[in-house]
Amino acid sequence: MRALQVAERAVSIWFSREDAPTRGQMLRLVRRALADRGYRPWPETEAECFAAGEDTLLIARPGRARTAAFYFESLDRLLAAAACGRDGGALYAAGRGGYLLTAPAADVCAALYEFGEPVRLTPEREAHETEQGRQIIPDAALAALREAFRPEFDAIIPRNGDCQNR
Repeated sequence: MRALQVAERAVSIWFSREDAPTRGQMLRLVRRALADRGYRPWPETEAECFAAGEDTLLIARPGRARTAAFYFESLDRLLAAAACGRDGGALYAAGRGGYLLTAPAADVCAALYEFGEPVRLTPEREAHETEQGRQIIPDAALAALREAFRPEFDAIIPRNGDCQNR
């Protein structure tokens, strides 16, 4: 095994075919190669292997974090979902007088499903919303809403934190 290139945005490694790694081993090797060169490992990694004679070339790059999206028909329903305690992502004004919330898939809580409607967010639609949508809050929208409506949340969120674990 030998690394051909290790950079902040790409890693390539040659292997003999008999030493070709499993998927889990590939990800560990890429993380280690980045760390050894002083780069921070990527949260998500896309990796592909290509056969070349008796060798295999691994090419890896940062993966795109998965994004979830939810449509809320009213501000009341959006605020109810904000009580889940997560930060959320960007908030856009959506058609039909509602709101579109995008959030990292890892930041999704049950309240988003309870009060919102999941939306299939294709790369094209995500690009359209990012470029053309009327963005209301660029980042951490749920946290910003909780802060803006703090007195109301203090009155409805139980002190024992039950809402945090929804």
